[in-house]
Amino acid sequence: MKNVEENLNNYRYLIEDYIYKKLQKLKKRQDVFDVMEYCLRSGGKRVRPLLMVLVFEMLGGSNIDEILPFAAAVEFIHTYSLIHDDLPCMDNSDMRRGKLSCHKFFDEAAAVLAGDAFLTYAFEVVSENFVVFPEANISVINFLANSSGVFGMIGGQFIDVSLSFENFKNSIRKLIKMYRMKTGKLIEFSVMASSKIVSVNALDLNLLKKFSRLLGFAFQIKDDILDCDDSFEVIDNLKEQKACVPKITFVSLYGIEFSIRMLNKIFKKIVLLLNKFGERANTLIKFTEYLLEIKN
Repeated sequence: MKNVEENLNNYRYLIEDYIYKKLQKLKKRQDVFDVMEYCLRSGGKRVRPLLMVLVFEMLGGSNIDEILPFAAAVEFIHTYSLIHDDLPCMDNSDMRRGKLSCHKFFDEAAAVLAGDAFLTYAFEVVSENFVVFPEANISVINFLANSSGVFGMIGGQFIDVSLSFENFKNSIRKLIKMYRMKTGKLIEFSVMASSKIVSVNALDLNLLKKFSRLLGFAFQIKDDILDCDDSFEVIDNLKEQKACVPKITFVSLYGIEFSIRMLNKIFKKIVLLLNKFGERANTLIKFTEYLLEIKN
């Protein structure tokens, strides 16, 4: 376990170093840079970049510099999505990871523009990376755009703002679709991007796709559990349990206990999948366990 933690810390350091070096290139525009830096230094775990690097390593990737531009890009896109999610017209959140959200610390205009800047800069960073495997890079850039756009994260956010308890059965279907798109697509990109750079056989490709989709769903359930607040009740026809949020989530529909059981069930499926990669998947399994906060 100690070696696994050391590996994760080393990778996290490499990712942080690369991301902040890229951000420094924008310092000539100090006004925009200050807002972007505030948001980027808000204590994120760098989940998506770490996933990308760990899968790259598991698949036998030898030069981490090949994947770092994409790792930075997915973190920039994730950061932009959080800035916009917090806006009054979306989730109207005043706090993010224990700090004032961007629009509260600065103002709404600055938050909108900083989010836009992160999105556009993500594609600037990856489009500079054409020295190695140019055809693979084009494929990954297209994959990233699709994962973060109308058929990915943005499409999922549209579903999120329309969810309600009024049509219960329809809300469940929409919720699963929303998780798949809003959260799952960028997780899937983070897992699958390396397979477009490192040669992967069809069997391993299928395993990775299944892993990415299970992880995306589990990660959102875990996020719902962490957002818990016992001041809200589960809607009447869903058993007399405590729910955690005043909007549609997996936890508000099914309760905390069922959600935790589901999370553990998915994790067991993930371990079975990753075990097929042998010992080279050990770090990725441990990272997934840490990510989902599975209690042994």
